[in-house]
Amino acid sequence: MFFIAAVSGRVNGILQFVTVLLIFVFVLAITWVCTRLFAGYQQKVNHTKHIRVIESFRISGNKLIQIVAIGKAYFAIGVGKEEITLLSKLSEDELPILPEAGKELPTLQEDFKDILDKLKGKMTGKREK
Repeated sequence: MFFIAAVSGRVNGILQFVTVLLIFVFVLAITWVCTRLFAGYQQKVNHTKHIRVIESFRISGNKLIQIVAIGKAYFAIGVGKEEITLLSKLSEDELPILPEAGKELPTLQEDFKDILDKLKGKMTGKREK
C-alpha cells in the first residue's frame, strides 16, 4: 500500500512539473509573438520620410541635446521632460561628414595590443626603480 502511494505521489509530482513547464513555454511563446507584433507596429509608426534624428547626447537624466534633420534643414534642439527648445539652426557645413550606413568608421593608427604593450613596458620600468 505504501509503495503504491509513493509511486502515485511521484507520478503526480512529475505531471505537475510537466504541466507547469508547458504553461511556462506557452506564456513565453505568447510574449514573444506580442513583442514581435508591437515592435513591427512601432517601426511603422516611427518611420518618417522627412524627419530624422541625426545624433543625441544625454546631458542629464531627462535632458538631451539632439541634432535633427527636417527636410534639408538641420536644427540643434534641447529636449527636456516637458519642453523642446530650439538651440540653433545648423548648416551642412557645420556638421561633420558622417560615414554612410554600412561603411566602417576610421580606425586608430595603433592597435590595442600595441598600446597595452607600451603600458606594460612603463609599468615594469617603474617596478625596477
